[in-house]
Amino acid sequence: MLYEMVTGKPVFQEKTQALLIAAVQTVDPEPVSKAQPSTPPDLDYLIARCLNKDPKQRFQTAFDLMTELQWSARDSTAQERAFPPPVEKKRRDRAVWIGVAVASALALTIAPSTFARFERAPEPAEVRFVATTLPGGTAPITLSPDGHWLSASTNAGPVIGMSLDSVTPQTLVSGVPYQPFWSPDSRSMAYFDDGQLKRVDIGGGPPQIICDAPSPVSAGTWNRDGVILFPGARLIQRVLAAGGQPTPITTLDESKQETEHVAPVFLPDGRRFLFLAVSSKPGESAIYVGSVDSTERTRLFAADSRTVYAAPGYLLFNRGDTVFAHAFDADTLTFRGEPIRVASGVTMLAVAGTLTSPSHARWATFAVSQTGVLAYRTGGAASPGAPAPGTPEEQRSLFWLDRTGQRSASIAVPGGYEGLDLSPDGKRFAVHRHEGTGGDNWFFDVSQQRMQRLTFDTTQDNSSPIWSPDGTRIAFASRRSNKWGLYVKPVDGTAAEELITESEVQKSPMSWSPDGKLLVYTQNTGANDIWAVPVTGEKKPFPLVQSQVPDLFPQVSPDGKWMAYVSLETGRPEVYIKSFPDGPVKRQVSTDGGLFPRWRRDGSELYFYFANNMIAADIRAAGSSLEPGAPRTLFSLADLGGTNHVVDNRFAVSADGQRFLVSQPGIGGRGGGAVADQVLAAAESGAIAASNGVTVVLNWTQMLKGK
Repeated sequence: MLYEMVTGKPVFQEKTQALLIAAVQTVDPEPVSKAQPSTPPDLDYLIARCLNKDPKQRFQTAFDLMTELQWSARDSTAQERAFPPPVEKKRRDRAVWIGVAVASALALTIAPSTFARFERAPEPAEVRFVATTLPGGTAPITLSPDGHWLSASTNAGPVIGMSLDSVTPQTLVSGVPYQPFWSPDSRSMAYFDDGQLKRVDIGGGPPQIICDAPSPVSAGTWNRDGVILFPGARLIQRVLAAGGQPTPITTLDESKQETEHVAPVFLPDGRRFLFLAVSSKPGESAIYVGSVDSTERTRLFAADSRTVYAAPGYLLFNRGDTVFAHAFDADTLTFRGEPIRVASGVTMLAVAGTLTSPSHARWATFAVSQTGVLAYRTGGAASPGAPAPGTPEEQRSLFWLDRTGQRSASIAVPGGYEGLDLSPDGKRFAVHRHEGTGGDNWFFDVSQQRMQRLTFDTTQDNSSPIWSPDGTRIAFASRRSNKWGLYVKPVDGTAAEELITESEVQKSPMSWSPDGKLLVYTQNTGANDIWAVPVTGEKKPFPLVQSQVPDLFPQVSPDGKWMAYVSLETGRPEVYIKSFPDGPVKRQVSTDGGLFPRWRRDGSELYFYFANNMIAADIRAAGSSLEPGAPRTLFSLADLGGTNHVVDNRFAVSADGQRFLVSQPGIGGRGGGAVADQVLAAAESGAIAASNGVTVVLNWTQMLKGK
């Protein structure tokens, strides 16, 4: 009341009741003297104290406030007698102190009732609703720090946002931005595009280049001093939002086998920040607090996913598909109480980090503002209560798609399928079936119409099966005695499996050379590299592609002259073809992103996947030259999954390129039973579209009361 009497405007001016409540809780109003320069300093101080967020810092009774107001008025009058001010200033000050006098009288009048009611004003209630107008599926979401904007983005489209006081979505960032994050004033967004970190005002205007940033693993963070931190070259990099040369501010701890630092988040002081240190050693990945002023860091807790800070003092993180909040003192870096669950069944997102390390392959899709707004995505499961996509328990079905996307009945019973490969004769396929924290490899024989085990110990996490060119053997990865090895086993079981190579570095077989002599695989040495190893003789591995960015998903061409693979050298995954095993030729095939390349048997086409689309490109090769054709979309399909392992083949293609074997969430086709048909029909009719919405919780901290 005093503030409005002096300045002529309310303390907070928000468009909705929810935003007003959030502002009252978290936003510091501008000083009275800024809006009314003639305000006496004493009155400026008194009003600021009345508006303090901490009840202990405010006046405890109306009488105390009245006494301070009267004293300040007398003191001001005494100063005027000793040092008479100009006439105009006296008039202005008189108007201000008239307001003080009125407020003093009101304080005496309403003290017994109104002020007491203000002290006991009920806390704002928790409010929930579902936003269904943003991109669905597993599109990442962000909330602006002021809680005004909720946005979602995909790897192949703009950032779409909606104001929380409107239902109409709009484009906040055009083009194909990647890993967007907000400025502290909620007026701009930074993002990665074409190997650069850029920024743009959401109110309009062209984007501005901040610096080169070739391979973002996660989003960055931006403080009030105009400093941006982002992950790059396996470390946390620092750069000014105005532009400049980024410099690393963290170093890897080799004793903990750290492979990279990702997911920086500033704490309230704007100097210290949270980050995830990813380690190849089990149990060593953890959340740390670093500083822009020092190389020292403090370990908070073990983690395999990002952690974010939210006012007035919580850390939010996920364990599986459940999001927890833990009370946290950002000054002393200490926790209070135990973590409290705030959301379950949250959609799991395979972020870019899955291309470099398994430790952050499964991040929950949630966001939080600094004004009491929480948002998270659920849905995408086959039925209510089913596990979220990306969890080990998620049930996926296997089925064939033709070149138009039409599907056949599902093959075999649903399971945690990923890592598919088709035998050369097209009559069998191999697949990893995830169970618990591991899994086994199986193969399906069309003639017998049943699944058969290839491996028999789920604790070894046997994965990534691929057929040899002659169809008699399957190569696969297995973790045994804390070492990852590549093994080869005859399909008919006539001989024991054979170890080809092993080390503590995670590796996945991806392709054979056509003559069956080389096994091509990826291994995670910080940024995934592509290697090959002979399956006979000395069996000494050698590198095929090594760089500072992830290189993965290698596929040798049927004639053995070329290798298709994916690289993040531009900051976005793109498909390339190079000479195999070495040579000068290198061509980019995809133009708007690409993953999981596979060859047609005659080498005339290359297929790959991106942003829920199956894409094909003609390949024209003659001698030592090669020219890829323009990519064209064949059909759209759901998420290909595969978040339990860093690298594997997410689909298989028939020899003639007419059919695609895929795993999809839930029921894959008709014939799965009455319940399956109902779920599929509901999905096709759009009846369960709301399950892909974003749940928004206003005043989310209220749910923590009493827990």
